[in-house]
Amino acid sequence: MKIKKGLTSIIMTMYDQTQTSRHVSMTAVSAITRYTDPKDYELILVDCCPKYPFRDDYHVLKVDKFIEKKVPDIGYYKAMNLGASKASGEYLCFIENDVFVSDNWLHNLRWCLENKRMDAVLPHQIPNTYKQTLEFYTMDADGAVNKAATEQGLVMMTRDAFDKIGGWDKKLKVGYGWKRFYQQLGENNLVLGNTAKCMITHITGMTYYDSMELDPEKFKLNSKIEGEYLNG
Repeated sequence: MKIKKGLTSIIMTMYDQTQTSRHVSMTAVSAITRYTDPKDYELILVDCCPKYPFRDDYHVLKVDKFIEKKVPDIGYYKAMNLGASKASGEYLCFIENDVFVSDNWLHNLRWCLENKRMDAVLPHQIPNTYKQTLEFYTMDADGAVNKAATEQGLVMMTRDAFDKIGGWDKKLKVGYGWKRFYQQLGENNLVLGNTAKCMITHITGMTYYDSMELDPEKFKLNSKIEGEYLNG
């Protein structure tokens, strides 16, 4: 696939087993559309085990590639790798479907990669006061590096870094892939950092908790297998 220099491929996976979670996914996409210059990105959606239509009632959402994977569920991390295999961007952004971005998010994350501050970058995503928000806004880009409070749910990286780590660990399916991702970066001497210039809102664990409640036995088994593999 021909790589387009300067383009970011945003990859979002969905496993919406309730109407509420489907609406959260649609809202997450609407935030990307609202706050991102369309020339700067392509959006790839990977819809696993779809039950409900993905609606664009106002005909404004920018979705460039829509991939449906019907049952059985291939799992979150394989789905992200599938999305990456269809991406044409120089940069890859993996975003969960319960993450809501805000203004200038893409530009501020990209700055860290384009200026070689790190190979993969995370945004600020824990609650903070209005005063702290103003402080983040007034920081310069260098001053904001590694000043964020992070967790998981959104990461942007160079395509070279993604290829070097071999993508998301295909042996994981449910809950431990982000932890393994951080390990993979370290094992390959790649720099993971963050920036306070990008603030996101993350519901956190929407699909994880839905899976736990809707099929608890399957969830427990998958978690046990993955925990043994990761700590093995």
